[in-house]
Amino acid sequence: MIRKAIVAAYLAGLTVGSLLPKDAADALGGTNPVLHIVAYFGLTALIFWAGPRSGRALPVGAAFSVVWGALLEAAQLWVPGRAPGWDDVAANAAGAVLAALVCSRFCVKGSASNPDGKSADERS
Repeated sequence: MIRKAIVAAYLAGLTVGSLLPKDAADALGGTNPVLHIVAYFGLTALIFWAGPRSGRALPVGAAFSVVWGALLEAAQLWVPGRAPGWDDVAANAAGAVLAALVCSRFCVKGSASNPDGKSADERS
């Protein structure tokens, strides 16, 4: 339950940050593609961490992240000084896909780096 609350808090923060007016976003450092990649990498990794370890968890988490990012970009049409951009959607998707690739390599049971499927905490 706590894991899902952490994901919800991250998602809320990401949503608020994405819908800040331009002046407020600029005061916090603005936006750039690296920020988008890191933010959606984090969202996808957290969704995977909080969810069940099924074969569909990663693609579903990544797809959710991409769709959420696209919806937030579209919502920027109504935010003063902000405008949606395909470059931002692409950066969001890149972060989500990168997280799915990293998690599939290091977190999923049966992967080359994690054949027993145990977390780092469980192996210690």
